[in-house]
Parts: sequence; C-alpha cells; structure tokens
Amino acid sequence: MSLRDNLELLSSKRRKIGTCGSVCFFALILFCGRAFSVVEIISHRGVHQPVHQKIVMDEITLPDSQCTAPLIEKVDHPFIENTIPSIEAAFKNGATMVEIDLQSTADHEVVVFHDHDLNCRTNAKEQGCAGESCFITRQKFPFLKKLDVGYHYTADGGKTFPVRGKGVGLMPTLDEVLKAFPEKKFYLDVQEERKSTLRLALETLKKHSPAIHKNIYWYFSSEALADEARQALPDSQMLWSPESRIRSCLTWYLALGSWLGFLPGSCEKADLALPFKHFKDMGENAHRFIRKLKKAGSTLTVVFVVTEEEANYMKPFEDVHVFTERVERVGPPLSKSQSAKVTPR
Repeated sequence: MSLRDNLELLSSKRRKIGTCGSVCFFALILFCGRAFSVVEIISHRGVHQPVHQKIVMDEITLPDSQCTAPLIEKVDHPFIENTIPSIEAAFKNGATMVEIDLQSTADHEVVVFHDHDLNCRTNAKEQGCAGESCFITRQKFPFLKKLDVGYHYTADGGKTFPVRGKGVGLMPTLDEVLKAFPEKKFYLDVQEERKSTLRLALETLKKHSPAIHKNIYWYFSSEALADEARQALPDSQMLWSPESRIRSCLTWYLALGSWLGFLPGSCEKADLALPFKHFKDMGENAHRFIRKLKKAGSTLTVVFVVTEEEANYMKPFEDVHVFTERVERVGPPLSKSQSAKVTPR
C-alpha cells in the first residue's frame, strides 16, 4: 500500500475527542528527526495527470486495484507520472524531492511505474499481452520500453485521450532516473512492498555514488523491509515508526496538549503527516504545534496541498514539509517563499 493510500485510510478514521470537540487524526512517520529551516516540497510522481481533485479533497479511499487513468482532471500539460520529463518538470516547479514508484520486471530491471497491471495506463493489450501476462512482473524491459504509458488517460469517460501517443518509450528504469538527477532527492515507493523489488533497487543504488544514497528516502509499512533497507544502505533515510506511537501523539495533543500547553512524550522525535484541511482547522494552534515539534526533534508534513490558495496559506509556516499532487501549482509560490526566508550566510 502506498504512502497516499495509507494517508487516505488513516485520515478517514478521524473521530471527535472530548468535550472540546478536537479532531484526532492518525498519521504516518515521514522524516525521522529531521528539521528544516524552510518548507520541503515533495512532489507525488512528478508533474502528472492528476486524479480528480474531488477525490483528493474528500479523501476518498480507492481500492488498491482501482485504475485511476479514467479518473483524471482536465489539465493543460502533456506530462505523465513517473517519467523523466515529469520529474524534471517537478524540480523546475520548485520540488525539492520527488516521489517515484518502483516495480520489478521479469528480467530483473527496476522500473519507475505505479501499476502492477499494465492495462490500466498503457497499450500493453494492444501490443499483444493478455491476462496475467499483462502484469509488469511477467514482462521484460524491452517490451515495456515500447509501451505508451499515457495511452488510457481520459478525463471525459473515454471521449478523448489527452496524452495518448505522448508516452511511447517513456517508462524509465531507476538507474536512468538516478543518472538523470544525481544530486536530487527521491522518495522511493516500492510498490506492494515486494522484497524482490527492494533487493533489486538496493543493488541498483549500490552501483551509484554514496552521495546519492544520502538523497534517498523510503516508506515501508513492514518493519522487516525497513530494517533490510537500513542495513543495506545505511546512508538512506528510513521512514518508519510504530503507528501506535503516532496515534498516541496526535490523540493526546489534540485532545489535551493543545489546550494545556504540553507536548506528549510520544510526539518526541516523531514526524507526522496531516491532511491540509485538518491542518488548517488547527488555526493559530498550528504554529505552536510546529514549534513544539521542532523543539522535540520532530517535524510535520502537510499532505494533499493541491491549489495555489493552499500553497499561499502554507507560506508563513517554517519547518513544515508539504506533500503535493500538483507541484506545478503549489511549487512556484512555496519555492519563492523559501527563497524569501533564507538568510545568506
């Protein structure tokens, strides 16, 4: 299950607590013990054809098997998720990190692609595969490289396909991405948390400079996989903490701590993720919460920031990470805000 899936699932379990009516939100660990002086802008899959904003804003949890290619918004750009052009566009629009999805192939390549079933987004069926042979793990990279990764995207129920023909040959390998952006940060999402994919990704990463390892971030729900990645690539950043501790932190803080002025011990050295609309509901208390988290060696990531208006709302907040589906909207105002906050040495 991906980071986004987990955030949607966890935030959907929110409940009212106590007579004060404070809202409790479950969240995930992100950047362990790391505090930044300005906002970290994390682009989900680069500049891409986004799922309809209503799904994001209403925090609708889609099944893991749900194909999202026919659920996109109308957009005015040609970029397709998880491709080198989309990653490049994300960095140009102010992203400081890009989330990419990893899958492994029948010939042991690690490719940057989200779906297990190629029929959701690509023209794999039209190229001759059928049934389970259309699963990405059943195909070799030369076949995948011929596919159009934008073939099935539609915003009007199949009347038009805005990026069909524009994604031929654009499925990259992890190695290609690292070579194209050797100094950039990446959050690697190992799809379905396959151990075989992780191990192949680690082999790929070890072939690159140790300087690249420091720019690699992971998310796992499996502590065993997190431990394996940590041991194999100790300079990469591990993103796991027990969910019970995160639940305890947010439950106690939002129910009592925000009113009594204390930060629960479970909030120390634990970085949280919170949907934007719930972060905004905190009002002025958000500033106090962030200051307390920073003092405790913790940070907060605000997720589902998708509009320029929401980006402008985030400008006054320092030491906050932003995770966005629409970096082309959110990145420019926030990156300008970053520049304004940085004091030259």
